[in-house]
Amino acid sequence: MHPKDRGFTLNKNLIDDGKWLLVMEDVDLLHTSVYTTFEGKKCNAVIATALKTIKMPVEDFKLMKQTLKKEIEELDEEKLTLPKACSNYNIGDLTLKIAGLYYYIPQLFDTETVHDSCQLLFEINDEATESKDAIVTDDGEEDAKTNDGYILGQPFLRAFMIFLDFEINEIGFANKLEDYGAIITSEKRKDIADIKTPDFDDDHVDADQDTIIPEEDPTVNKDVGPDGKPKPNQGMNEKNMIVLISFLSIIGCSLCLLICCCRKKTRG
Repeated sequence: MHPKDRGFTLNKNLIDDGKWLLVMEDVDLLHTSVYTTFEGKKCNAVIATALKTIKMPVEDFKLMKQTLKKEIEELDEEKLTLPKACSNYNIGDLTLKIAGLYYYIPQLFDTETVHDSCQLLFEINDEATESKDAIVTDDGEEDAKTNDGYILGQPFLRAFMIFLDFEINEIGFANKLEDYGAIITSEKRKDIADIKTPDFDDDHVDADQDTIIPEEDPTVNKDVGPDGKPKPNQGMNEKNMIVLISFLSIIGCSLCLLICCCRKKTRG
């Protein structure tokens, strides 16, 4: 197994000015490369924790829409939406090649069902101009100059475990235990049949934690514990407790009456 296929990789942050910057080498959707603006070259990929989408260079964004339109005619290219819930479509994985590794992001992370329609979480990168991003970095360079490639927001961040080490200025990524098909690998998958994305059910997933809510197994005998011994009957215990309390109450009342009678006799 290639060391990187074990699910953990480290990347040196390219600049140290409060931004996390990676090297993008290719972007693939539906087995078609949409990486056209920087074809044959590397480009910047900025990590943006507050961004809800993935921002792409204009030409890449256009090619991505064309690729989707060929496969799904219902696509509204202007709004980048589909008329039904996302579970009705097979958009496939978005594949990002970063620093020689392939990051597979299933549609669970880059789509969102809104009012029974499917919203694709991509948009044009508009942060590469000074008018849109006039921040000046510590070394006097314009921040917008490093924003000309991809800006990776929540679809990327939710798919993997992210480690931001400020002390040594490194970015780490790891596969999640419940990954829904999101995976980091050293080799590009050749066929969509190789992609095994588990069935997704909104009713059994905690969206905030990206974890599956376990279902009860009807074949499991709830009356038997892990050691194979019968569990105490909780229902009977509660009934026994009620009977015991009632019995003690009766005894208490009887003792009070007896004490009162004795005092009357004593006084008489």
